[in-house]
Amino acid sequence: MASGEYDRAPDEKTPFLALGVGCERGAEAAEAIGLAERALQVSGFGVDSLGGIFSLDRKMTEPAVQALAEHFRLEAMFFDAQRLEEETPRLQNPSDAVYRAVGCHGVAESAALAGAGPGARLVVPKMRSQHVTVAIAVGNRVFYGKRSYAPNHPPLPGRAEGGVPAMTVHFIGAGPGAADLITVRGLRLIERCPVCLYAGSLVPKEVVASAPEGARVIDTSVLTLDEIIAELQAAHLAGHDVARVHSGDPSIYGAMAEQMRRLDQLNIPYEVTPGVPAFAAAAAALKQELTIPEVNQTVILTRTSMKSSGMPEGEDLATLGRSGATLVIHLSIRNMAHIERELTPLYGPDCPVIVAYRVGWPDEQFVRGTLADIGEKVREAKLARTAMIFVGRGLAPENFRDSALYHKDHIHALRNSTPTEASGEA
Repeated sequence: MASGEYDRAPDEKTPFLALGVGCERGAEAAEAIGLAERALQVSGFGVDSLGGIFSLDRKMTEPAVQALAEHFRLEAMFFDAQRLEEETPRLQNPSDAVYRAVGCHGVAESAALAGAGPGARLVVPKMRSQHVTVAIAVGNRVFYGKRSYAPNHPPLPGRAEGGVPAMTVHFIGAGPGAADLITVRGLRLIERCPVCLYAGSLVPKEVVASAPEGARVIDTSVLTLDEIIAELQAAHLAGHDVARVHSGDPSIYGAMAEQMRRLDQLNIPYEVTPGVPAFAAAAAALKQELTIPEVNQTVILTRTSMKSSGMPEGEDLATLGRSGATLVIHLSIRNMAHIERELTPLYGPDCPVIVAYRVGWPDEQFVRGTLADIGEKVREAKLARTAMIFVGRGLAPENFRDSALYHKDHIHALRNSTPTEASGEA
């Protein structure tokens, strides 16, 4: 993030202390709090002078850092490694080992100095416990971040209530595969967001190639949820809009809800831009309508149980199949035998099945069969992932009637008379 902005404290005679903290992953809260309390005693200042908790942005989700903020009833604020590295000339304990690990020569001392502002000085150099480091700097200027030193101080221009830079996390559906399936709105958002997070295993690089020059573009396929949220929180503190790009439509098996829940907890604003869902793109490629008059009028999107999560009660294939609806089964290509076993008694062995593999990608493939033979055909095609399974009589309809929608006798709000009546030829 940028170095932030500083503002004069309301009382020049009131010292402002910045507590810098570094910690190993998973450090205990009690250890961090105990070390910070000792450092505060060493400083000779009272707790009322403590104005903020500061650290490296990679430590955003560390329980020890959050516990310090809660203990002292202050906001935890963060800098990126580049900003902390700027403080190296003022460090009393620079470390090459720390630089190799995180990209700056110190965390606790650097964060304290950066947090206290220009002209700050260390009053407590780095103190260390087994898993935590802290340092304290004093200055008369305040980092204007998520928490203002003076609660009633007006926010800086372009910043939202409370001093937080105005920004939004945009969850964007990229569509499946082909880069030109993204919506116009989604593309325009990517073009203007200085931070872009995308699932590289499912979203082609061409989709995010339009991100602004110099944008922070991150493949999240190797990140944990905590690491993703840390990136979003860093962008929030820096005031950078984020394009969070998901494949297909993010509302369908997109793992978006758990991210939004975290953002709600952090009071980070977000919006959702829909995308073309994979099942719709598959139907388009197949030139297939999924709702055929008097054959089937219902489409069910579902999946089967897997190691990561099971299915809720009443949503198993045997239950859903009793409806006779067209089933679009996601994330289940490895469960073909189970699908055949559960659905054959309900749909019949001759029921049409289509397996859609890598929809929208250059190696897109469709395998047609029936419940009796689709398993063997999938094995022959060696399809093992990234596929959907369509099951239903509506996939190969015969002798179905036209819908009433365009029938000459069908009257609706935009066509309240027959064509011949409207032309005066009746």
